[in-house]
Amino acid sequence: MSSRPSMSPKFFILFHVVFSVIVASQGDPVEDICNKTPYPNLCTSIAKEAGVKEADAKKIGLAVFEKDNAKAIETLNFIKQLLNQKPDPSILKPLQDCSGSYEAVVTEMGPIRDGLALGNPKFAEQYANSCATEANNCEGYFPPSKSPLTDKNKDVHDLSAVIATLAHLLL
Repeated sequence: MSSRPSMSPKFFILFHVVFSVIVASQGDPVEDICNKTPYPNLCTSIAKEAGVKEADAKKIGLAVFEKDNAKAIETLNFIKQLLNQKPDPSILKPLQDCSGSYEAVVTEMGPIRDGLALGNPKFAEQYANSCATEANNCEGYFPPSKSPLTDKNKDVHDLSAVIATLAHLLL
């Protein structure tokens, strides 16, 4: 007869529970970073779409920047299109004001990219916050329920807010 110690079923259950907790606590590193932003699902989906796999706020920020920059340019072009179509007089002035806001947003995208890429996250954070504010300002120029830019303004605001938070994490 062998004198091998026997392992009780309780030991196996305990081992399984502890192992499961350890594995579960190691979560997705991209989600861990994105959960610190105001729009974690947006952040995570962009990072994963861009192929970012590690918890790197700089890489995630640059991926979100690409989307934000494209959306800002798209919005400015859309505003110019609307202005060329001789809009309803009640939205002409707000569109003109938004054109100025989005000229500023598009101009501020360069410093955001450079701040993230070149290691000056405070600069990126300030400009991203400015872009989020400009998008909100644009929406506020219109009478209630009259803005043709609501979705675009929300996109630029949310993307810029995510970038600002990611840049802040790099400080």
